[in-house]
Amino acid sequence: MSMSWPPAHIAALFSLLIKKAHIPRSWKEAMLTPVYKEGSVMSPENYRMISVCGTLYRLDANLLCSIVQDWLVWSTR
Repeated sequence: MSMSWPPAHIAALFSLLIKKAHIPRSWKEAMLTPVYKEGSVMSPENYRMISVCGTLYRLDANLLCSIVQDWLVWSTR
């Protein structure tokens, strides 16, 4: 089995999602995790929330960001 099959499948998936302008609903869901900052641990104000997203969503978002940035650089020349 070739080691290139996962990236090729992921690339095909991302290409399809871009063509259809669609992001799967499950990719948009995140788990919120409270992170303690300082002060009393009993006070909710002393926590900040971070979201933990899925790996495929983050990869797709980074790819789209890169595509948009490249387009902006190209279009402002």
